[in-house]
Amino acid sequence: MNAAPDIIDEMMFNEELSRSRFAITPQRLSALKDFSTFLSLFINLVLIAFIERVDHYRDVYEPELI
Repeated sequence: MNAAPDIIDEMMFNEELSRSRFAITPQRLSALKDFSTFLSLFINLVLIAFIERVDHYRDVYEPELI
């Protein structure tokens, strides 16, 4: 019985979400997840394709301001 007010609040919140301008449906959430996965894959492939290996750890670091 103590959980009843919380359940009512959640039901009211879900009703407001269903009437919002931009409803978040499971299909849209899945599409957003897929888009973010493909975007991260694209970024990683670009980084791998254009990487330039430089061994700076052997050089002594001197700031340009000195």
